[in-house]
Amino acid sequence: VYNDGRFTMSGGIIEAGCTIFSLDSTGRTKFTISGSAEIKAEITNCCTLYADGGDIRGAVKNGHGEYGMGEITDGSAGAGATTFQGSVENVKGTIEKGNFKGSVTNSGTITGGTFTGTVTNTGGSITGGDFSQATSLSGNLTVTFDPDNGDETSTQTVAWTKDGTVLTAPTAPTREGYRFGGWYYDNNDSKTEWNFDTDKVTRTMTLKAKWTANPPAPS
Repeated sequence: VYNDGRFTMSGGIIEAGCTIFSLDSTGRTKFTISGSAEIKAEITNCCTLYADGGDIRGAVKNGHGEYGMGEITDGSAGAGATTFQGSVENVKGTIEKGNFKGSVTNSGTITGGTFTGTVTNTGGSITGGDFSQATSLSGNLTVTFDPDNGDETSTQTVAWTKDGTVLTAPTAPTREGYRFGGWYYDNNDSKTEWNFDTDKVTRTMTLKAKWTANPPAPS
């Protein structure tokens, strides 16, 4: 099955391999699987795979090859999630949705999904997803420190584990006319200070310096 347009599968079975990609860089090929649909063989996805239900048993290569980025995401609001029984290799694509029961290797971006197999991060970004039931997590996560003072950002690489990994506090930055107030991160749409003694890294994240202007000198 070769899809270079729009394809919706809400039932039935695909026994053979399936390739989803577009040679037209201005368009986005869309493949939707939902309902009782079942795919038993390998899928190569280089565009958009709407994972709204059904079952994929073959291995999936997302964002694989020379044709473009791959995306596994929502097709319609409130739709169910596709179960991925086989291995998933997310090369340079994005995973936003799905129940992933097989092994997942990520060098792209994971922003969502439920994972119950082994997950290995090989230089990719992990900003969301439920990994609480994963068999194991391995690889590294990169944390970025933004001094917000015109200087370049710095990074720190830590091991990815379920329990999280502590960070080593970097040298405090400086900014003329301001007092450094700690490193902060986005926490449920609010800014929270990172506690280097107790907080642990479980996601790819950015910590940004907080600055408070110095009071004016007395006249």
